[in-house]
Amino acid sequence: VGLQNGVADNLRETLATSTMVTQSVGQLLPPETYSVSHYNYRDPAAAWRGLNLTLSKQLDTLGAVFVARLLESALKPYGIEEPDAFLHSIGPNIVTARLDNQSANAIAANNADSGGSTNSSTVTIFEVQDERVLREFVLKRLGAKPRREQIGEAELLISQSKERGAACFIMGRLMMGPAQHVRRCLEARMRGETLVAAADFQKAARLVENQTPANTVTYTSDTIPARSFISAIAAQKAAREGEPNEAELTRTLESLSYAVSETRLAEGGFERVID
Repeated sequence: VGLQNGVADNLRETLATSTMVTQSVGQLLPPETYSVSHYNYRDPAAAWRGLNLTLSKQLDTLGAVFVARLLESALKPYGIEEPDAFLHSIGPNIVTARLDNQSANAIAANNADSGGSTNSSTVTIFEVQDERVLREFVLKRLGAKPRREQIGEAELLISQSKERGAACFIMGRLMMGPAQHVRRCLEARMRGETLVAAADFQKAARLVENQTPANTVTYTSDTIPARSFISAIAAQKAAREGEPNEAELTRTLESLSYAVSETRLAEGGFERVID
């Protein structure tokens, strides 16, 4: 994505990445997680202010107000209504994860007791810098008298309102999202069956571990689209040659890794690289 009038140069300092890249991206996620995005900003609050200010300078007064409100609205689905205070309270590494492929699970999600948006399987994980401020934020977000549920060593706080979801402080992180999906993450960790131990995710993570940290690294499972494609081919083949070998199909899918894309600020704009 190209940026004009020296915008990229103005953003270079505010969007600088941290060298302290978290090694626990997958330690709180189940092994079947569909996609993970890891955002890295040395100072999230400075990045937010810098992006807002730089974009506003490119516009007239009315446009600047619109951009400011647009940026704020992007955080509201996460319950963040005071971005500056919140972003001062978190660390450089932010993770959002879709546990399921939304298109494949839309019907099931609509009928689920999600503890949040009925169409979302997304959880968000923040590094905790100021726990006091973040706990105040969580209590305000969840509302009065949240239900408490113990899962292993973790205490899950669940709002009385499904739309407000759930939250948990664990491993120096704040995890938020629909109750059933935050619970699913905590149960996976309690069993010791997490994404970080999955061979296909490890293979993908090795592609970026020795590179300069990017602002965003996204891992997306190839298994579901590959299964759809292979199943379509297999169905055509079955019409001619009989039923496909299901065991062989499963082995093929298990050998697939996660697709990896990296986005970083480069000369003249944002550069996206698919590994």
